[in-house]
Amino acid sequence: MTAEIAVMNRQAVALAADSAVTIDLPRGQKIYNTVNKLFMLSKYAPVGIMVYGNANITGVPWETIIKEFRRELDDTRFSTVQQYAEAFLSFIESKSTLFPRDQQAQEVKTHAFGLFNSILDEVKAELERLFIANGSVREGQVRSVLTRQIRESLKEIESLPDMSGYTARYRTDLGREFRPEIDQTIELIFEKMPIGTVGKNRLREVFCSFMSKDAFPNQLSGVVVAGFGEDEHFPSIHSYDAQSVLMGKLKHKASTNTGSISANDTAIIVPFAQREMVDLFMRGVAPAYERAVQVAIDGFLGGLPDVLIDGLPLSKQQRSSLKRKMRAANQTILAGFDQHLTDYSMMNHVSPVVNAVATLPKEELAEMAESLVNLTSFKRRVTMDPETVGGPIDVAVISKGDGFVWIRRKHYFKPEFNHHFFANYYE
Repeated sequence: MTAEIAVMNRQAVALAADSAVTIDLPRGQKIYNTVNKLFMLSKYAPVGIMVYGNANITGVPWETIIKEFRRELDDTRFSTVQQYAEAFLSFIESKSTLFPRDQQAQEVKTHAFGLFNSILDEVKAELERLFIANGSVREGQVRSVLTRQIRESLKEIESLPDMSGYTARYRTDLGREFRPEIDQTIELIFEKMPIGTVGKNRLREVFCSFMSKDAFPNQLSGVVVAGFGEDEHFPSIHSYDAQSVLMGKLKHKASTNTGSISANDTAIIVPFAQREMVDLFMRGVAPAYERAVQVAIDGFLGGLPDVLIDGLPLSKQQRSSLKRKMRAANQTILAGFDQHLTDYSMMNHVSPVVNAVATLPKEELAEMAESLVNLTSFKRRVTMDPETVGGPIDVAVISKGDGFVWIRRKHYFKPEFNHHFFANYYE
């Protein structure tokens, strides 16, 4: 996980990103605090790009892809930020040389491994229940449980919404192109289990269907494009979730973390990835604590009718009727309680902060964005949670007049020893 944030008003948008990335290894995880996540999308236009989550897509670093796109974009300009974002996504799909087959094959095995492992876990859980109940499990029962679970998984996946542009032909071609990798993963996961030909065919369908559905694993990448288009005088943000690039198609979807400054929205604060500390700062209450309070109140009100009514000298029918009325009233009380908390948070926390952000100068926007990322990093550092947010924080401010301006930027080299890097930057 990572921490990135965008803060914007009518003047500019400030972007801040930490430098941490978590790498999954066979015997645990390794966290590096040196990754670049914030970049100019164009050297000439006031547009930036920020990535979060997985630092790679289909094994290729986002930094490589972004800089290749920037080189090809050159001094081309677009009317809106959304057009820059769409051009970037189209570039990824058009550059087949960035994603050779061996990289795609590894991506297939990675997703198939996770998908088939989840099915196997369900099978093992059901077989364990059978063993506890009967003292043994026969081969026929194993085959039956396995067949049923594969069939139910396929049915569940096929019920999900289709991703735009993913056709039945694409699924067929995907299964044909990467059948060796899919079959290798099936053999690795299920080993000597009695799957049979029908089961293997269904597992291939499970994988190909999953890769074309609106279903994204936890380990995905986020892409944020922010700034000003040529015809835009106020900044905007467009963000996307991205999973993989297979056979010339980037599996992605627009994220809900999208916004633009307008007459009605004069300031926007958008956190990405780990956002709990930003929510606490903005709303005055941690989301997890708020949920715990709601659950506690719900449980208290839910048990109240039994405590109050069971001791009353009433008939069974009267007690039952009175309990139903009390439970209905409790739901109304609970809804009013939730609304009161929301109104209080909005009036005393969210609105004052947003109103202040609307008038902040550019340098204050940058300081706020950096401070909010620092807050998340500090929380991770002083608790027992893994330090998945940390390292130097890169900060940039993008304005219509000044373009993309670095406020803080780390280098993996010493600038004073590499004057040629800066001299050649715009060549």
